Order: sequence, then structure tokens, then C-alpha cells
Amino acid sequence: MALGLVASTVVAVAVIDGEADAKPAATVVAAPPETTPIREADKQFTGTVREVLFAGSYVYVEVELEGGEMRWVVGTDDPPRVGERVEVSAYGERRDFHSRRLDRDFARLLFGQFEPA
Repeated sequence: MALGLVASTVVAVAVIDGEADAKPAATVVAAPPETTPIREADKQFTGTVREVLFAGSYVYVEVELEGGEMRWVVGTDDPPRVGERVEVSAYGERRDFHSRRLDRDFARLLFGQFEPA
């Protein structure tokens, strides 16, 4: 299933796990239509990058929060480095997501943006 990302200034589509590898033309402001809303507590969080996986123009990042909770976040930003502290702004989630490019399943995957913390 393809997920489109809606961009603010210019509407552009980037297909995740599909044929296109182009990045969105502007900053992402809305969740892909197939995502579900997320809890308020999950919209902004800070943690340490534990793993980074590349799939076309997308980067999958495993973030460890204080207390040891692990969260997978996918975005189109420049990838953070393993060990780097990041602040995540998440705007949607998918449950039981399968990445064809990575041939990997994610029980819970957040869609978001990364900034150095």
C-alpha cells in the first residue's frame, strides 16, 4: 500500500515502498492519509537514536526514550546518527506496517520529523 505525504508550500507526493524515490518539495505538515491519529503524548518526544535504516528516500529510525521505551519513526529528513539525541515531531502512525523495501514488519510505526535535541 502506498502512502502519500502532503507538503505545505508545494503539494508533492513521495511514495513509500513504491516506485518513486523523490523527496517532498516542501516541509511535511500532514500525516499520510492511511495513518491514524496519535496520542498527544506521542506527538513530541526526545530520545537517543539506536538504529537507522534506509529505504529509498525514507529513513527509519529507532529511538530510545528515557526509561528504555523504543519507538520506530519514519521520515524524509536528513538521517540522524546512531547515538545522537533527537527531538521527534510525529504526526501519524501505522500499526502492523510491512516495509517491502526493508522486508521488515513494524508493530507500530510513527511518521515524523527529526531535529537535534
